[in-house]
This record gives sequence, C-alpha cells and structure tokens, in this order.
Amino acid sequence: MTSIDFSAGTLEVKDPPDGHELPIAFRWDTRSASYRAPALAYADAVRSLTRAGIVFEDRARRYVELEHGLRVRREPRPFQAEALAA
Repeated sequence: MTSIDFSAGTLEVKDPPDGHELPIAFRWDTRSASYRAPALAYADAVRSLTRAGIVFEDRARRYVELEHGLRVRREPRPFQAEALAA
C-alpha cells in the first residue's frame, strides 16, 4: 500500500503505483527506498494521490494537536515595539 511518512524534515512516499507521477519535488532516494521531497510538498502529494484515486496511508500526520491551541504570549522586543508604534 502507498504511504506518506514524515522523516527529518522531509516526506517519504513509498510504494506508489507503477506509472503514477508524483509532484516534481519528489526524487527517488536509494537510501530510504522511497520518493523524497521537502515537507512543504505534503499538500501536493496528498492532492496528487487523491486525484488519481490512490488509496494511501497518511503517517505524516501523526502529530498531536494542541488541546487549547497556541498559548504562547510574548512581549515584543524594543525594536519590534518601536516598529509597531511607527
């Protein structure tokens, strides 16, 4: 089965069907025996496989969503406050 994994800032697509062309960012990587691209190609990969009707396992989305969203509050640095005031 075709799969998409996240690995060290890149995407790995394994076992795509013969003849299916992945987006241009993907290149064959002999070390991982997969097609690899920068992680920003994720949406293109998903759209490409979905449009072709290819069933795939999406293991790249194995992250945990923050329960309460982002809650980091920081004061701007002096030069940032100056820029905001301008």
